[in-house]
Amino acid sequence: MALVEPSRGAESVRCPHVGTRVGGQLCLILFSEALKASSLWRFIVESPGSSAWCQPSSIPTEGSGQGGRHHFPALVSLWSPGMRLHSRLLRSWGLHAVGLPFGGAVAEFKPQDGSGWGPIRVKPLTSISTLRTRVSQDQTCHLLTQVWNEVSGTKELWRQLCLRRWSSCKTSQMTLGTQTWKEYYLCRSELEFRMECGRPEKDFICKAIAGHTGEIDELAYISTKECRFDGQEKSMVCTVSSDSTVRAWDVQEGTEIWSSPLQPAALVNVVTFPRLQLAITVDERGLIKVWGAENGWEQASFRLPTFSSALQACDHPEGPFLLVACAEGFLYALTVPQLQLRSRTRVFPSSPTSLLCSPDCQWVFASTQNSDLGPKVFHTRSLLCLVEDEPPVSTTLPIWLTSRACWAPDETARLMVTHRNDNGMQLVITTYELRTKQSREGVDVMVQQMASFLLPNSMIPPHLMKGHGSQVILLVSGSELALFTIHGVQLAAFQDHQRPITSMWVDQSRVITASFDLSLRVYVWNKETKPPVLKSCYHLLGGSHRWASGFTHVEGDSMSIVGVEARNIGTSILRSYCFKVQRGSDDCIN
Repeated sequence: MALVEPSRGAESVRCPHVGTRVGGQLCLILFSEALKASSLWRFIVESPGSSAWCQPSSIPTEGSGQGGRHHFPALVSLWSPGMRLHSRLLRSWGLHAVGLPFGGAVAEFKPQDGSGWGPIRVKPLTSISTLRTRVSQDQTCHLLTQVWNEVSGTKELWRQLCLRRWSSCKTSQMTLGTQTWKEYYLCRSELEFRMECGRPEKDFICKAIAGHTGEIDELAYISTKECRFDGQEKSMVCTVSSDSTVRAWDVQEGTEIWSSPLQPAALVNVVTFPRLQLAITVDERGLIKVWGAENGWEQASFRLPTFSSALQACDHPEGPFLLVACAEGFLYALTVPQLQLRSRTRVFPSSPTSLLCSPDCQWVFASTQNSDLGPKVFHTRSLLCLVEDEPPVSTTLPIWLTSRACWAPDETARLMVTHRNDNGMQLVITTYELRTKQSREGVDVMVQQMASFLLPNSMIPPHLMKGHGSQVILLVSGSELALFTIHGVQLAAFQDHQRPITSMWVDQSRVITASFDLSLRVYVWNKETKPPVLKSCYHLLGGSHRWASGFTHVEGDSMSIVGVEARNIGTSILRSYCFKVQRGSDDCIN
């Protein structure tokens, strides 16, 4: 083995790599002493066949000391003419030249154009015996170790790893959550490992949290869902109950933070604005109130003429606002936190209306179940800046008998709707893309149908529907969870529950279902595949069937899961599952 200096004409940035003949084909071996993460190489290596990459493994090389062998964690791929490296990223990480020939060949990197990408060229060695005398194997291995230890400490490398692995990762999260990108990456990797394993007491702690004297009708996280690993991480939820109170809870400690005074009527819904640290509730008579999340002080109120059928919190770029639908079929837009009326729009006369805001809060979907009236989509800016005597900007979708809908989280305006077909006999899921177009008369809503498919006749009509990424739809029918693409390809079906599923929570990493069988089921996304594959992992168990009738709601954040456990005596408790980050525990492999 020998160190080979690149030619003068090659790029000055140098890459650690090894060329070796295996079964008549040349392999490219990339070493990483400190980093055991295959995702690193996706920043600097572009390969036509990504599936050719092997998982990190220990590559032995003959050592001269005491007959031992040097072991380097490495990534191995069959070399192909289309394989390329990126010089700019290599340069930013300060990599040095290391070329290690095996079997008479060496790999050399040389970019071709201004983009920074260049091919890996393979050249034969003409004087191997001479090269071997220049640098010993021990010196070469020591150099590799030294180079990669230096690389593993660079801020930019860990920042790129974090941004690549977690698209939601932002600089603000680093400021709040950890002092270095490396700590963030290692801690969050450990957290994901524990969430996937779910070993009681080892990976999480379960707590029963009681306080309400009635049934809990709704819960929502008031804490931000960003990961923090500075010892200050804290999960908080707000709950409303038929006992006419709203309460805030510390999920990790399992304690009540505050409780409101007794309200005039039972509270039926709650939404939160974590960025503003506000919770907004509505009671069964239509009285809306704003509460400070830290102390429970009442800040504002607004009374609807009738009870509310839907409540949506929208953190819009032009300012946060609240959308409320009432039983008379009107849609209200209120400012937050003042609850001042911005607009009042008639949607469906005398019909309870459901609301669903898009991920960027630019659109709101309004529907009434099993009606001949087609669902409507409003451009939210027109609801906030309503011109007198002009209706808000909206459109009616050409479908009817709508039952469920959801937005694609990774798209700004992709809507999936479950409805009946033209003869009303079969269930259909149709996907739409929305956009606005400026015309002489003003702003128009443009709707494009992207896909549509029939659900299987054997499938029970779904009562829960969520989106994941840009292509995946999750449907719950009875006790079954099914996954489809927007084009109708069924990806998976799970029957892990013994009784009907009552609630479902979905984020970029996990899916959690709650059931009357008194369990929560945890699923984890495998993001390496396209479309992503959902893996069923484990159950989180509730209390005793003697006292409890099942879980009715489930929510989660980056560190915890909270379920509402209904009791047989007509009350509810919270059951929390908080995951540990032990920072270097030997039972967790990152």
